[in-house]
Amino acid sequence: MTAIELGAFGSFATWPVGVPGAPAAGTASASSGPTERKAAIKYGGELHAWVGTDALPVHAIFTLLQGRDDQALFPGGIRDGVFNGGFLEVIANPALPVVVFGRFDFVRNRDQALPGRARDFNDQTAYSVGVKHTFEFTTRAEYALVVNYS
Repeated sequence: MTAIELGAFGSFATWPVGVPGAPAAGTASASSGPTERKAAIKYGGELHAWVGTDALPVHAIFTLLQGRDDQALFPGGIRDGVFNGGFLEVIANPALPVVVFGRFDFVRNRDQALPGRARDFNDQTAYSVGVKHTFEFTTRAEYALVVNYS
């Protein structure tokens, strides 16, 4: 193991819900704007690991995340929408200037906000593999040929 890095990330955003000019919940009078703001939260962590020599390491990246969107952000929502996702990417340098890479991405819905939707509705899985040959690399640009399959 040459090196390890750990990281964390997150995002908190609010979005207006309601109809401008419509009565706010529990009132009889019209409002001049959206009735309220609801949260959309994403957070997760990642691990980078380098294995092998310093000159030609194998670089692995593993990321996990969770997203949670308030039920009010979905017209007709009955619960918060929650999903888990992440990816694993491995990048190898067998010989300069060649790089070989592979990646696995996934998104799995834990809770659907809308009634009648299957738990796995819109789950996603993706695979990618490829090779890159760099012809020129400077501090301003890289000229390379990349072939990948997804």
